[in-house]
Formats: sequence, structure tokens, C-alpha cells
Amino acid sequence: MDLGDKLFGRLKPGYYLLLSVIVLTVLWAARQSGTPVLDIVPNLWADPRFLFFLSFPIYGWLFVVLFRLMRKGSKHPAATIRRLLRRDKWWLVRMVVLLVFVLMAGKCFSLLKNTIPLTLNFYADPALVDLERTLLGGNDAWVYTHAAFGSAFATEVIDRIYTLFFPISAAFYIWMIASWDTRLQLRGLLGCVFVWIVLGYMLATLLSSSGPVFYEYHYGRTDFVPLLDRLNAISAERHLMAPEIASWLIESMGKGEFGSGVSAMPSIHVGQAFLLYLVLRYRMGWKHWISWCALAFVTVTWIGSVHLAWHYMLDGFVSIVLISIAWHFIGRFVDYLWARDDLRAQADYTPVLVPQ
Repeated sequence: MDLGDKLFGRLKPGYYLLLSVIVLTVLWAARQSGTPVLDIVPNLWADPRFLFFLSFPIYGWLFVVLFRLMRKGSKHPAATIRRLLRRDKWWLVRMVVLLVFVLMAGKCFSLLKNTIPLTLNFYADPALVDLERTLLGGNDAWVYTHAAFGSAFATEVIDRIYTLFFPISAAFYIWMIASWDTRLQLRGLLGCVFVWIVLGYMLATLLSSSGPVFYEYHYGRTDFVPLLDRLNAISAERHLMAPEIASWLIESMGKGEFGSGVSAMPSIHVGQAFLLYLVLRYRMGWKHWISWCALAFVTVTWIGSVHLAWHYMLDGFVSIVLISIAWHFIGRFVDYLWARDDLRAQADYTPVLVPQ
């Protein structure tokens, strides 16, 4: 049994594919952005914060173990921890490896997103606006969302829920990295790579667009000024986050900072939220209340993306359709890898944190 078998078990080819795609993305991001590869690949010796993130899986594992040992009143916690470290070592190593690669993928996504208008300058917004107006009876989608949820209170609620995307996404990534279920882990992380690279960079470059909030800034047209004036008026009363984030995005444009970059079609916010729903539905079942909460979050995120001037309605629709298709085929790929080998590898068991 080689190292790959110990880390990834029968799904080793799928994990190799995941890591290879990220490595290729790092090389491409370095080329496109002019950033040295060593500035993308985390430097363990130069950045103490990265050492903290690297050791985060072990901190989390120790916290869970110690908590359960305290509840059980263990008389020999140190011996138990040593035994469990030996037992779960490959699971812990896999977490660290995946954490490193996910951090690199996140950095690459920001770098590549900033290169979109340099590769193909924003051009698709007018066509998207015209198409959306044709589908919606001559009006923009925000006219309908503000007719239904246009009060200052409702807009503030939508703004706050939309902003929850960031902590919820971070929790989702941690869950995927730390999962003991390799089928769920591989399927979820391949889905994330699809959202970031295929939707967030490749398709976003082909359909280069900036969204309603930057329509005047990039095209010099005032189609969405009434929406922005309305949001600014509400923000003066309720302090919305959206106008502040929009200002920061303009200031950080082209700098490659984490989270920076402008792109409308397709919507990564809606796509990532929908991927979270698909993972929860796969894990919990569609009837579980958590799955319904996730679906509600997708709905509010989609409405919020239009309501707060970030996206056109079509941006979210395209993301949902393409992620649904990708999720299906990723699932078939993972199931094929799982079924082709009946021998379980060491990484495929579920670690028992505290013996019964």
C-alpha cells in the first residue's frame, strides 16, 4: 500500500485529479497575473499565519477529543490521545494536504478573477440587460424584487443574509476538508473547483460582465442609477454592507487581493450557495430541515444578488443549471471510482475519536 492509498483509499485517482487541477491552476494564475509561483504557494517559513492554518485541523481534532474525554471522565487522556493520533494519522495528514491546496485555489481564484477584464474587457452586460428585459416584460429584475421587498427593513435583512455567504462558505470548506466521508469530501471539493475555475474564471471570461452595480462605471450608462440611488438612500438609514463592498471592489481592482475581482455572469455567490444545498441534500436527504434551510439560503442569495445590484437574474439561473449538471456527473465519477475496487483503504474508515 503506497502513500496515496493510505491518504485517499480507493478514491485515490479522484483526489489526484483534484490536486492536479489545482496545481495547473496555480501555474496558469501565475502566468496570467504575473505573480511568482512562490507568492501563490504558501511559504511555511515566511508566514506564521499559514502555520496556524496548517495546524488548524489538529487543533480541531484535539478539541473534539478532549471534549469527549472530559464528558466520559477518562482517567488516562494522554494515553488515549496518543493512541488516537496513531490510529487517525492519515486522516489528519489528508486534512492538512487538502487545506494547503484549497488555500492555493482560493488565492488563484482571486488572481484570475482580476485578470478577466484584461483578457477580455467587459462587453456582455448590455446584451444580458436586453435579454433579461425581454424575458421580464421590459423591466429589469430589480424592479420586481424592490416591489416585493423594497422596504428599508426587508432590504437590510436581505443584505445581512447575503453577507452571510462568506462565513457560511468558510464553514462549508472546513467541513469538506475535515470530512471523514471520502465520497462526500471528493464530490464536494470537485464541485468547489468547478464553481471557482469553470464558472468563476473560464465561463466568466467568455461572458465578461461587471454587473448592475458597476454598469455606469464601466459603460458610462445610467440604466441602474435609480437602483443604486435607492440602495444608497436605504443605506443612509440602515447601513447596508453592499455599497461599502462595492467601493472596496473598485479600489482593489487589479490588485489581486483575496476576495477582490469583478464578475457578474455567472454568479459565484448563487452557485456556491446552491452547491452547499446539493451537498447537504446528498448528506442529509432532501426532507431534512437543514436541507430546507440551505434551499432558503439559496433563494434569498439569488434574490439578494439582484436586489442589491450585484447580478442580473440570469447570472444565478445559469449557475444553478450548470452546477446541477456538474454535480450529477461528478457524482457518477466518484461512484465509479468507489465501485471499481471492493478493497477499502486505510483512509476510508470513520475514525473513532473516543472508544466506547
